Amino acid sequence: MSLGRTAAQGAMVTLSLQTARFIVQLSGLVILGRLIAPSEFGLVAMVTAIIGIGDILRELGLVPAAIQARVLTQHQRTNLFWLCSGLGVLVALLVCAASPLIANIYRDDRLIEIALILSLTFVFNGVQAQFQAGLAREMRFAALSVTDLCAQSVGLVVAVTAAIQSFGYWSLVAQLVSQSFALLVLRILASRWMPGLPNRKGGMGRQLAFGKNLTLTQSLVYASSNVDSLIVGSGFGASQLGFYNRGFQILMMPLNQILTPLTTVALPVLSRVSDQRRRFNKYLQSAQIVMAYPVVLLFSGMAAAAQPLIRLIFGEQWSPSAVIFQILSVGGIFQAIGYVGYWIFLARGLTNSHFRFSLLSRSVLILSILAGSAFGPLGVAAGYTIGVIINWPLGLMWLGRAAGVRVRLLFLGGLRAVLLGVFCAGAASAINLVVAPTSEFASILIIFISGLIVAGLTVIIIPVYRRDMKTIQSTIKLVARPKDTTSVLKAPESAK
Repeated sequence: MSLGRTAAQGAMVTLSLQTARFIVQLSGLVILGRLIAPSEFGLVAMVTAIIGIGDILRELGLVPAAIQARVLTQHQRTNLFWLCSGLGVLVALLVCAASPLIANIYRDDRLIEIALILSLTFVFNGVQAQFQAGLAREMRFAALSVTDLCAQSVGLVVAVTAAIQSFGYWSLVAQLVSQSFALLVLRILASRWMPGLPNRKGGMGRQLAFGKNLTLTQSLVYASSNVDSLIVGSGFGASQLGFYNRGFQILMMPLNQILTPLTTVALPVLSRVSDQRRRFNKYLQSAQIVMAYPVVLLFSGMAAAAQPLIRLIFGEQWSPSAVIFQILSVGGIFQAIGYVGYWIFLARGLTNSHFRFSLLSRSVLILSILAGSAFGPLGVAAGYTIGVIINWPLGLMWLGRAAGVRVRLLFLGGLRAVLLGVFCAGAASAINLVVAPTSEFASILIIFISGLIVAGLTVIIIPVYRRDMKTIQSTIKLVARPKDTTSVLKAPESAK
């Protein structure tokens, strides 16, 4: 099987299973949102906004380092397992020690116990890290997605059961802990490998260097991405953080369902062709088109229908989250179309350059959020979105110099998708106002159907959009083709 078909099949299988995962996560948000108060969601979000950095430190970039490596010996893999496991335990101990400080930041002693229990997740995730890397290296994308889906389901069942018994925020804590433990067990069962004892023959210098630079970058990204939650929680209270966090969850849930599995597929594939410039550029351009249009159209429709959508699904008590989501969704669109830059940095092994760029881009994001915080939670959301928009062209210009990538075509491809999304959302909103439906469900239906019709007509009328759709169709055909030993993902017409 060609590498192109492997990539396409892996993406389609993973995204199909991610659809089921999305349904599980959405069900959790809906059910738990009606059983647990926004302020209790805010309590858990206060803790996770701070201790989430621990997931980056306990991994130390060693999972993508193992995936990206051209050659990984059994000795190296075993040593990476023990190192990741030890880091998980170390981070758990650090979280326990820092729990009083977390409570002092938010002035709520309940956060101490929450942090202590959640520290277990770092132990479980540390042990399973190299099982995850092994499945990705073997391109067993279905196994990765199925184990993730099952773990999500276990966590949801535990959380709903606890919430029905009126355990409040402890239901959310139990969900996170049980999910991480289930993922550990399932990944071990799915793997065809078991670690041995640490061995000095397994030199890890290259993996540690890769992981060090990536960890610095990820830490910076995490801090800048969570400074908004820290500001809202400490400055405006648990309830406002609950509303903000729900809006952010609605944004990140579908975004992660698309970006995370595609990264799982893209990184090993792009790493194998990173020294073949023409082929590498073709893969990038096709991947961006295949990813950008569904994401942009989805978020454009969700933003246009945010008010009735949130009232219908989550209940009237979550209405303040609608405007927050509408603002953040614009940033989510630009975050998605710019994500291909992250793949380039990792596939080319440019972690040092990635860190230096992140110093610039994350400074822009933090300054934007701080400026917006003067206007309350909505201002924080607007600051986050403005920062993400500014960083998209900055990232492309940086990659043009650092990686020699044809960023002009990536910029134009992303811009076309954004313009289509804005046009469809605006037209759908106008149609909804004219029709003036009497129920939330009817309003949602009108917005999404009219948006899809407008998108279809635009594709039919404008040639460049027809060419982009042909690229998406060729990728789908690549998956369905029974035999293919020579093909790769078809390049967009504009790349020829």
